[in-house]
Amino acid sequence: YNLKLNMQKLGQNTTKSFIKQAERAFSAVVAGQQNHNELTNNWLLRLRDTAHTAEAKDAHAQLGAILDYYNSKNKKQLGEIDWDHFNETIHTEGVVDKIKAKYDNFMASEYNVESAVSKCGHVTPKMQALDVAMQYNYQLYLAHYFCHLEQLETMRNSGDINSMGPLEMVKLMRGDSVHQTMEQEIGNFSPESVNEEGVYTRICTQFSWGTKHTMPFSHSSDAINCVAATTGKLGQ
Repeated sequence: YNLKLNMQKLGQNTTKSFIKQAERAFSAVVAGQQNHNELTNNWLLRLRDTAHTAEAKDAHAQLGAILDYYNSKNKKQLGEIDWDHFNETIHTEGVVDKIKAKYDNFMASEYNVESAVSKCGHVTPKMQALDVAMQYNYQLYLAHYFCHLEQLETMRNSGDINSMGPLEMVKLMRGDSVHQTMEQEIGNFSPESVNEEGVYTRICTQFSWGTKHTMPFSHSSDAINCVAATTGKLGQ
């Protein structure tokens, strides 16, 4: 009885081990098939893994639909190129042979894009640091530009500033301290860029007809009259 019971347990364990091995083998086959898909599918899978926002997922779906459309098999089979016909109809000597040679070379060439595909969705620490710096400078210069716009609109809607008292004018210049801090942050203080061309002129020339065009924001290092001051600031 004990021998029979042990044989049954051995048979059950053997069956379970066979089932587990079959499941592992099947999983390995499926994984192997997925790993050996076309490069385009692998690229789409990488993009799908990195698409975390709704906008990114929508763009991924549109890209997949476009690729499926252009990768679908065309029922219309193109015939072979009749090179002899072109040789007879084109009188320029040697041009058809040159085109045929380039065509054959192109059709025989293969491109290895695996290294380029593997970089999709991967950001190096150097690129991350650069992205942080670019975002910081973008926000800094954007705030600087909008400070000019806000001050300009404040002056246009405040009435006659000559009839205002000093305290009232200071109250309307609430962004002056922030403006001065940003000027120092970006090194735009020797001399100020708004001395020659005021903010009003910079804004108006963006929408006027003619050849005169003044940038809305100009760093002091770009002005001609501050070359000496800039070199002195840099210790040169």
